[in-house]
Amino acid sequence: MYHTRKELAKYGMFDARTSMVMRRENCHDGYCCGLVRLYACMGLHRYNLLQGTNFELDYVRRYNMTLASPAATFYITLGATDPYSHKYLTFQTAVKEESCGVFVLTSYIARPRGTDCKVLEREFFRIGSFPECPNENPFGNRNRFYLVDESELQFNDWIRLYLELSVTKSDRSSKDHDLSNLKTVEVAIETTEPPSELSLTAKNATVYIRYTYFCEARCGKNFDHIAIVRRTFIERTGRFTLDGWNESSYILPEKTHLQNQTSEIVPEKGMSLSRKRRLSRRLVHKSWWLIMAVQCLQEPSSSSSKNKIHRISDQKVFPKKGIES
Repeated sequence: MYHTRKELAKYGMFDARTSMVMRRENCHDGYCCGLVRLYACMGLHRYNLLQGTNFELDYVRRYNMTLASPAATFYITLGATDPYSHKYLTFQTAVKEESCGVFVLTSYIARPRGTDCKVLEREFFRIGSFPECPNENPFGNRNRFYLVDESELQFNDWIRLYLELSVTKSDRSSKDHDLSNLKTVEVAIETTEPPSELSLTAKNATVYIRYTYFCEARCGKNFDHIAIVRRTFIERTGRFTLDGWNESSYILPEKTHLQNQTSEIVPEKGMSLSRKRRLSRRLVHKSWWLIMAVQCLQEPSSSSSKNKIHRISDQKVFPKKGIES
């Protein structure tokens, strides 16, 4: 049965009944799958960030999930309490998966139930490029990144939310993931303003979270990874977006100054054997041309050296196994 305009006007998308394009789930005793709870926390985080409040999720009452596409939209009704004023409110939030299998989530609605929502300008959202890993270690430069102290992690639980969303969205095999083994190691925040405590509440920021997790099923040891999450808010349309990815922390540069870094390509740990071989060949070719350039500089007046380089370039002769220094 499809929803009629009369039903949608009366119940709205949050209270609509199950149909061919929508599935309604009532969470008994406040229990629902872990993915929906994370989406509910994301909508509540949007409200807290924009309104300057500190509501915390109590339970999820129910949610409606669209069925027209694998990338669904979730209309969630939840209960939340302010731990300082002990004020309880029923919230409604909508979280949309912009694409299936990637971490791109948007939210236009996060409000107390019964509150009128402002009509903002509509937009066509198109997925762009994901946040990139910086060319320097984000945990070693306080002039560019704000490094979050361990004490600040306790009062900014949204950092843990970003980490859990990044890990959950990278594995679509289940909607209930065991996230108890995740341990935050370092957190850095980058904004358009100079780094300060205001970076924690910036509406537009990129968050770098280095974490470890213990995987007993695979090899019984800790893995060291980094999650990169970008937070974006568009005032004109009210769109709140979280997107990002996670990867092994070996992609991070060493904590050194830029003037001490060389342009040498070093194979990363944890790479496949084929990629290591390709990088090794690049190193060999690079070293060969450097040696020939040095010989040319040592004999600038000699035309034989230049002709020798040109002959080698034309013949494309490269050493097969290595260069003896």
